[in-house]
Amino acid sequence: MLYYADIISQRGTWVRIEIDKDKRLWLSTKTESRISFFEFLKDIGFNKKFILEYFFELASQINNIDFSLKNDKFLFKTFFNPITYNLGLIGRKKLNKKLGLSIYNETLTPLDFLAIGDYLLQLTDNLGYLDDIDNLKNRRIRTIADLIANQFQQGLQRFRNLIFEKKIKKRKIHINSLLDFKPINSSFRELFVGNQLSQFLDQTNPLAELTHKRRFSALGSGGVNRDTAGMEIRGIHPTHYGRICPIETPEGHNAGLVNSITMTTEINKDGFLESPYRSVYKGQIQYHKNLLYITAEHEESKSVVFGDIPFCEFKFLKNQNLPVLFNQEFQKIKKNEIDFISVSHLQFISLGTALIPFIEHDDANRALMGSNMQRQAIPLINLEEPLVTTYAANRLIHDSQLVPICKKSGFIIYSSNKKISCYSLELKKIQIFKKKLKFYKNIYFYKKNYNKFNYLKNYFRVNKINLKKNNLYLKKLKSCYNENLNNYYLENLKKSNQNTSLFQKPIHGLYNWIQKGDIIADCAASIKGQLAIGKNIFVAYMSWEGYNFEDAIIINQKLIYKSIYNSLHIEKFEIEIFNTPEGLEETTFEISSLDTSEILNLNEYGVIEKGIWVNEGDILVGKITPLPKKTLLYHEKLLYDILGTKKSFIKENSLRLPIGFSGRIIKTRYSKNFFKNELSNGESKKVQIYIAQKRGLKVGDKMSGRHGNKGIISKILPEQDMPYLINGKSMDILLNPLGVPSRMNVGQIFESILGFIGSNLNQKFKVFCFDEMYGYEASRSYVYQKLLECSNKSLKKWLFSKKYTSKMPLFDGRSGEIFEQSILIGKPYIMKLIHIVDEKMHVRSTGPYSLITQQPLRGRAKNGGQRFGEMEVWALEGFGIAYILQELLTIKSDDLAGRNKIFETIIKNKSIKFGIPESFKVVLRELQCLCLNVNMFDI
Repeated sequence: MLYYADIISQRGTWVRIEIDKDKRLWLSTKTESRISFFEFLKDIGFNKKFILEYFFELASQINNIDFSLKNDKFLFKTFFNPITYNLGLIGRKKLNKKLGLSIYNETLTPLDFLAIGDYLLQLTDNLGYLDDIDNLKNRRIRTIADLIANQFQQGLQRFRNLIFEKKIKKRKIHINSLLDFKPINSSFRELFVGNQLSQFLDQTNPLAELTHKRRFSALGSGGVNRDTAGMEIRGIHPTHYGRICPIETPEGHNAGLVNSITMTTEINKDGFLESPYRSVYKGQIQYHKNLLYITAEHEESKSVVFGDIPFCEFKFLKNQNLPVLFNQEFQKIKKNEIDFISVSHLQFISLGTALIPFIEHDDANRALMGSNMQRQAIPLINLEEPLVTTYAANRLIHDSQLVPICKKSGFIIYSSNKKISCYSLELKKIQIFKKKLKFYKNIYFYKKNYNKFNYLKNYFRVNKINLKKNNLYLKKLKSCYNENLNNYYLENLKKSNQNTSLFQKPIHGLYNWIQKGDIIADCAASIKGQLAIGKNIFVAYMSWEGYNFEDAIIINQKLIYKSIYNSLHIEKFEIEIFNTPEGLEETTFEISSLDTSEILNLNEYGVIEKGIWVNEGDILVGKITPLPKKTLLYHEKLLYDILGTKKSFIKENSLRLPIGFSGRIIKTRYSKNFFKNELSNGESKKVQIYIAQKRGLKVGDKMSGRHGNKGIISKILPEQDMPYLINGKSMDILLNPLGVPSRMNVGQIFESILGFIGSNLNQKFKVFCFDEMYGYEASRSYVYQKLLECSNKSLKKWLFSKKYTSKMPLFDGRSGEIFEQSILIGKPYIMKLIHIVDEKMHVRSTGPYSLITQQPLRGRAKNGGQRFGEMEVWALEGFGIAYILQELLTIKSDDLAGRNKIFETIIKNKSIKFGIPESFKVVLRELQCLCLNVNMFDI
């Protein structure tokens, strides 16, 4: 095959036309083997003479073809029927532009096939140009609207086929029997339930939710296969600039296949990505003109200069050769030849990546991890804004749709955790707050104490009668329900998809003035509209007894008993009540087999009351299940007659709180049919219990900074044992210094130092990413300048040393002695991630085994065992632990005989005898398949 043309349809069969080195044309589809292209042309209606004249160069090939096939309905149905085949409006536009056609039919036509064959022949003569499949002009976003429309079309097609089937079976049929919408419903169910692109929304924090909504994937129906996708499709293309973030992508098998759009990207009506630019005329940026949103196709022949290029106050670029993107290549040209300039130096990265301060000093791999780690950060109970942030964080919460936005300017006249009421005035704020306002009855009102004005408590409006320039007349209202009152209802303690808590809390006080577009309430991870997903804590980069080896983290016990990293999690527990053959199951608190203390907190329906604190093993819902009745034996009847009781054929089957859980009941929900006395077949009742749980830090929890500097807590030290500064301040976290140079994420050092400066000066910093455009080593100069300023203002000379810049003397908390070398101290923003040890820790004594391998199952959900791999075996071999190793590889794994006898051996206090594992027997069978006579013998 020399060249090929793929026709990718919106609906219908994809077809490929290819030409080989002998200039023979072939046509093939995914389901049909290839046939001669000229034979296909004859089938669709062209005669031999016309084909001979059109492709006169290949006359000898055409004469040798047997045109014995006739026109077939299959061809019409496959390519020319608008019901089964559709190129789509975009596909038709692209095909017309490529082949120079002017066809408006959205199905393929015979002329299309002729033009494609002619174009392939021209390519063999070095005429025309090849398409780059990775170019964004050849890729478009299939929005959810496109996917739903496609599924609806499939459903209609199934509905149509179903009607034809019914008409064939019955000649006379009523119209009502035809209206069966199951095919359409099943088609939608396939999209929303079975499609891999239909996912639970990531609600860990606002950044995770916003990023999930701004993601697109190359997987799914009509996409690529992750197992066969190569580096070309995963890589970065020049047309990605300003449209697709080159950094933020998953780390696993989906790397490069799932991407995020950049901060400024928009999707046009055709589904192509557009990036905003400002036009440049003769070297001057045209700021007075509107932004131009340009696709990759329109950008091809234009020169684009990057947004970090300096310019003078008259918006003229530097009079020198400037680096530009032109024809998908980076080169330098004169300023007069430049067409566009990027609107921002952050235009080529996504929102999550732009939140990393000093990202220009991080390796791209660590920046990728940092942007992914921020999405995994759990909102804490006690929130704190970062001391060092970027300008990209200004509108994140505002645009996240997680907080209510003020629709009309006005006063807040009512505020609670459930509702905020805002009374809007038609006049502007400056008209209301004059220096001195005169009202009826000679009441004077001053601007500085307007919150104390009594009329605001009873709602007011402006009386426009006799309105003068210097006076405003207010009229007291008895009723507050009028057209100027806006109510905003807040969410209160809701469970997210990741079991974190979602709620909203008011920002502004009563009688405060708010402008249109202001944020009215905060969400679970924001403070006054700013993202807050971590804590600013003191960090020392030093080794400590090997406990922080290989990214392990040592933390101060103070972080636990001061509840600094406590987070709120909400778990949902559900129980169903079925209609069994023996009768309906029942929820009740009257269960004779239980103690009074166990059912003390249940209500009359057997459901636990709201607000109760529960521990593991406590009953949440009391339920009894009827059992099949059986005939009692004579001695059983005699025993029950003596005791004066009857045999109860019921089983206690209550919902209990699992091991490891404790918390407070915050909500109980009942299904609509819960209070029914009877249920139909297949119907069931449901009760849902929501429990709020507070979790702090533990050994095994995962923590991370914003630069990919992640680690697991390995040791919790008492506060008195932690290293401390000259002023007695103890460190909160100890990080391994070897984790910085090898990972090349030096940005965390700048953030740490600047955060430490901010804590001493009581100041917050917003930094520009890629600030090196302002000068050589601008970040380093700025940080050292602020550190010297901090040392001088606070009169702490030990904060700045000319010999060891940014390093400080540190004392050992155990002995009080000073460490030999000065140590880097900082205050970075450290986050607690969703990977919590409580949800991962698992213990198994006995459990299920695989029927195939006879080894324990894998995973916590299946009560599986822990994998003991090759390297773990080497570790035990290195220490010479032979018997434990043999035990692990035999009776604890797949030794069937030894596994069955182990309990008897322990009870009778006998020595353990190990058998032969099943995996060894498999090896023997494989060797015997190779005609090797390998057998086992007892010695």
